[in-house]
Amino acid sequence: SLNEYQTLYEEFTGSPPSPPLPADAPSPPLPNEDGTALFPADCGVTNVDPSEAIVGGDNTTAAAWPWQVVVVTRHVRCGGVLVSDRWVLTSAHCIGPDIVVYIGLQKIVERLPTQDGIKVSKAVTHPQFKLTNQTVVNDIALLKLSARLNISDRVRPACLPSRDEEFTQNPLCFVTGFGETVPVTSALQSSRLKLLKKLHVEVVYHRLCRYVMKLVKHVITGSHLCVMSVAEGGSSCNGDSGGPLSCKVNGRYYVAGVTSYVIDNCLGVMPMVFTRVAHYKDWLIQELRRN
Repeated sequence: SLNEYQTLYEEFTGSPPSPPLPADAPSPPLPNEDGTALFPADCGVTNVDPSEAIVGGDNTTAAAWPWQVVVVTRHVRCGGVLVSDRWVLTSAHCIGPDIVVYIGLQKIVERLPTQDGIKVSKAVTHPQFKLTNQTVVNDIALLKLSARLNISDRVRPACLPSRDEEFTQNPLCFVTGFGETVPVTSALQSSRLKLLKKLHVEVVYHRLCRYVMKLVKHVITGSHLCVMSVAEGGSSCNGDSGGPLSCKVNGRYYVAGVTSYVIDNCLGVMPMVFTRVAHYKDWLIQELRRN
């Protein structure tokens, strides 16, 4: 558990992890070149309280997570998060040929009808994306939808965090997705029908995560954000990659991270590793304005 790791860290170093930085105010909407808002002012709000197939997660409703996206390519199925009426944020390792995006789904089947999806006109992968045996860095990508979406209660972007937001002030945070609901090591057959699940998590101090992951020869950098399940044994799992880590700050949900990887076969023993969205705020703004 997180408390056990923290105790181990303190015994080894003689000091607790770094205290959290002061929370920064949410970023105001940024104007686009044509005068429209680059990010909508009504982001991150929902009419359904989200706190009311992630391992150990609870079934949830699509209306509670109107920014949740399913990204399907010829080879993989991932999650994603809507950040404007035209753009989806996901993981770079999810990018492949023939990308189709689905929004507002409560459940998914093995093969989703292509005609129900939204085509992607452009995929922008971070130029320094790299995958090694010890880490995954810059695992972030943007998808430009072929047409703008009509924002509604069921289709609404999450907010982007300020550049230095750490999310360590104990905000309410959830991981959502349609991934496996049993660990990879389980003998149970995974179901072809996947329900949208939510998992209540807490952000791990960066120094603590770096220490814990170093024990198993994995490298954590400033571009990563780590979380652990509040309930024992919960984890993101296969099919959740690219999906959002949504944290509530001042009444709005911000996309703190996009799911990158886990190293313990989804058992929930080790921290879940996310791409830290705040670290890429400048790159995101640059690409959205450019494209």
